[in-house]
Amino acid sequence: MDLDYPTVAAAYDEVKDILELDFFEGERVSRKTGISLLSFCPDWNGDLRWMSSSDRNGFAFFDRYFDKLGVAEKTREVLGDNRELIMYTGFFVVRSFTENTYYHIDYSGEVGLNAFTLMTPVMQTRVGNLLYHDIKGEEQVYQYSRGKAICFGGDFYHSTEPFESPNPYVFLCFTYGVTDMGIWDSIAETAAAQSKLYRHPTRGIVKV
Repeated sequence: MDLDYPTVAAAYDEVKDILELDFFEGERVSRKTGISLLSFCPDWNGDLRWMSSSDRNGFAFFDRYFDKLGVAEKTREVLGDNRELIMYTGFFVVRSFTENTYYHIDYSGEVGLNAFTLMTPVMQTRVGNLLYHDIKGEEQVYQYSRGKAICFGGDFYHSTEPFESPNPYVFLCFTYGVTDMGIWDSIAETAAAQSKLYRHPTRGIVKV
């Protein structure tokens, strides 16, 4: 999916002072914009920092860029349908190394193409790209590129390529998808677990 890179860069610039901090866990507030992000550091063989919204102001920040980038409209064009698509969560991923692969899926096969994770790099990456298994189960490499986003749905088996960089890589990410409550429980296993706040299809913004 093509995305307007200056818009991605503008999102980064609004909270740059947080994203450029050394490895940390907890909440920080941008001196520039007052936007608050919550950093979580999962133990995934490296120094990954998962930075999501910690309050409604932060959630609105990600929601605004989801709309500015036209993610829902572009996805509908690719899928060829007119279903309503909403942002569940928004976050940045920051990392400078990972020692080993960590293959996993974000959504179960039941979810299919009803919910997605979108990742787009803020800076151009050369290493630390996306490893995934194709339909034959063979390992492939997706090369991240500025102005491009990868969106993956259910049963997509993937990992970050082991790498080390002197400067952290930053990705703008969204989880989003349909409002169908019939499969929400499966979607929520991911969408409701990646941020302190998420959007529920019928209940609006929910605080975990």
